[in-house]
Parts: sequence; C-alpha cells; structure tokens
Amino acid sequence: MKQRLIMWLAVVAGVVLVLAVAWAAILWTRPEPIRIAFANSLSGPSAPAGTESLVATQLAIDEVNAKGGVNGRPIELVLFDDASNPAVARANAQAIADSPCVAVLGHFLSSTSLAAAPAYKDARIPALTGSAAADDLTSGNEYYFRAQTPISTQARSIAEHLRAVMKEPKVRLVHTRDAYGESFVSGFAAAYPLVQWRVFGLDVASGQIGSMDEALDAAAQEPGPGVIVIGAAADFDADIVKALRRRGIKGTIIASQGAARESYLQNFVNEPEEKAHPGFFSENLYAASSLIFDSAGVAAQAFAADYKTKVGTSPSWLAGGAYDAARLMIEALKRADVKNRSDSKIADRDRVRVALGAIDSPKSAVAGLTGRLYFNTNRDIPRPIRLGFFRYGQFVTAPLQLVRIDQPDGIDLAAERDGRRAAVAGPARRGCLPPALATPGPRTGPRPGHRAAAGDPGGARVPA
Repeated sequence: MKQRLIMWLAVVAGVVLVLAVAWAAILWTRPEPIRIAFANSLSGPSAPAGTESLVATQLAIDEVNAKGGVNGRPIELVLFDDASNPAVARANAQAIADSPCVAVLGHFLSSTSLAAAPAYKDARIPALTGSAAADDLTSGNEYYFRAQTPISTQARSIAEHLRAVMKEPKVRLVHTRDAYGESFVSGFAAAYPLVQWRVFGLDVASGQIGSMDEALDAAAQEPGPGVIVIGAAADFDADIVKALRRRGIKGTIIASQGAARESYLQNFVNEPEEKAHPGFFSENLYAASSLIFDSAGVAAQAFAADYKTKVGTSPSWLAGGAYDAARLMIEALKRADVKNRSDSKIADRDRVRVALGAIDSPKSAVAGLTGRLYFNTNRDIPRPIRLGFFRYGQFVTAPLQLVRIDQPDGIDLAAERDGRRAAVAGPARRGCLPPALATPGPRTGPRPGHRAAAGDPGGARVPA
C-alpha cells in the first residue's frame, strides 16, 4: 500500500512538472526579432559583390546575436534582391516600406541606391550603404547614410596621387554622363590642373551606356602614353576597360573603387583575349580603395580571417564596407531604444534615423575596421583612399601612397606610420594632422618581365 502511494505521488509530481514546464513555455516566448532589410544585388551582373556584402553583414549580425542581440532581441536580415537593376530596386523599395523592417542596409550599386532612395525617404525608413558612392545619394536625402567615401572624394584622391606621386603630365578622363560620372569629374577637377587632362564623356540611358565608339576612339588616338582614368560606376567600368584594351591601350588605367576587388576579374575570364593572353585586360589596371587587406591593420586582418573561415575566400573592401555599415546600424539600434511593435514601426524608423545622425563626432563614433566611424554633415564617412593594382590575380597595395585625411580624429596615425617610413606631405593646419600622408605600401612591384610604364607606381620604390 505504501509503495503504491509513493508511486502515485511520483506520477502526480511528474505531471505537475510537465504542466509547469508547459506553462513556462507559454509564458516565455522568444522575443520578436528586430528586422533589417538587406537590399542588394544577389543576382545579375553584380551578384558576386552582393553575395560578398551579405556574408560580411551576416558576420556582424551573428556577432551581436551571440551576445544577446539588441536589448534582448535578435536581429534578423530580410533579403531583397535588386537583381543589379534600378527598376527592381525601385519596386523592392515599396515592399520594404510595407514590411516590418525598421531600416535598410544597401545597396551595392549607386544606380540601384539612387533608384530606391526616394521611396525610402517617402516611407521615412533610414538606409545605410557601405559601397554606393554617388555624391547625390546622401547630399539630398536625409534618410540615406553612407559608411564610405563619396566618389568625388575618391576622384580627388586619384588626382592627387597622379599629380604628387606619379607626377603624370597627361591624363585622359573617360566618364559616364550620369550622377556618378559627373561627381567624379567634379572631384578630379578640384585637384588636377585643367590644362593637363582631356575629358571624354559617355551617354547613359535606361541603365545602359550608349555607343562608346566616338569617345573612346578619340581617347585612344590622343598622342603620347599618358594615363587613362575611368569615372564610371561598377556596372559600367568593366565594359570601358575592355573597349580601351581592344583599342590598343596597354598603359596604365585607373578605375574607381568598384574595380578594387579580385572578383572584378570575373568580368574578363570568358573574353577570347584573356583566354589567349592571361592578364590582357588587368595588366597595368589600378583602382582606388578605402581598404586593401595586404596593408590593413589588426582589426581588418582579424575580420579577414573570420570571413575566410566562413566562406573560404578572402574579402575585399566591399566586405569591409558592409561589415562597418552593419556595425553602425547595430549601434544605432541600441541607442534608438526601438520598441519593435506593430504600432511603433514609423516611430522606430525615425528613432533609428536620428540615432544614425547622432553618430557625428569622435565622441559618438563606432569602432570600425580602419578607425573610428562617424558621419559628416552629408551623412558620409570619408576614409583615406589608397591605390592598388592587380598582380597574379590578386589586388594589392601600390608601393607608394598619398593618403588624404578628411577626418583626422578618425585615423590611427600610429598605424599609418607603422615602420616609421611615412613621409608627411603638406603642412599641418592649426595643429591638426597633415591633410595627406605619403606612405609606402608592400614592395610589390611589376610582374616579372613587365616594364613599368611612365609614371607607373608599380615601378616605384621607397627606401627603408
């Protein structure tokens, strides 16, 4: 009898325990995630760039979620593929506006970003890009932020490098007649003598370059070697490089940051000239970049190792920009105290926008891969620009750098002077850091058997 009573008590205790666990499960539910739209080129010609951005963004999201998320809530990315197409980006923007997402990370291309920007503004949803560079994207839209250098500043840095480092007396500038190309010309003109360069414009309509024959024929027929600079976005510049090389231009070509990644070479692999002569398009091809990992600091190297562990390939500046953008967005979410309710969506979006805008000084800055991150009055984060080139299929730092410092408080000068071989260019102003630094990069000269062209930094050397 006593044994039976004990057995019944045990059964009752078990039932009570099961009910208690079930009741606790009912009372405790997983917090509703904070959703962010990831709007990028996951298909189409720019899919490799979009995929790289996604991997880097997810790394940042996984890091914060592993620590409990934002105020106890996990962050969830909601993917919107713009298919490398402005029309698709514009259509997706309305879907994002109708979604529960409180902010947008994207896009890669300036063309897709500019297409979606008005809809984001109308929906009062903040957007943050780590790559799109057209100046107009942020200068006229208080809802768009950029964790990157605008194209006019990139162009000015290229011009300063040509003038002060390569000492190039003659430049041919080929640009697209769109928001990106016009901003590039404006920035280049601010730092290069007008009498030393010729401009060749290419019309763009419906996302396509018109006939390039007249402009590029004229550029190719200019007497003397000189350097050709391309002021066109990533969705156009590879076609321009192909056209110039096929016109017999074998000398130095300098492109903007969209070309500064190893995956960019995929634009050439199926071309007959590349198959017959590897390097046909990429030899003497340079590009500007805010981050080149072979000359990056400790934080960037740690990120690169994590990225490679995850996907087996090395990142480019593009992944670095996406990671920094995600880190900025995460910090804004923390500071915004997002309520994350169905009836608070509009207010939450405004809180995030205000929180992003308040990251505007060294005191409010967020730690990034290349220094402290904070927005200027145009909601940009200009970073020092380096010049790199392709060598054996890798994008590497050119031996000599002229780095313009637009936000001196955000730069680790000690790291820039690593090895104590840096030379200061230009006088210090009002006790601040000098406006530019000439720093040697890795000693990666021209390929064996390659003769450096006149003014080619691949042939430059800096004494230790």
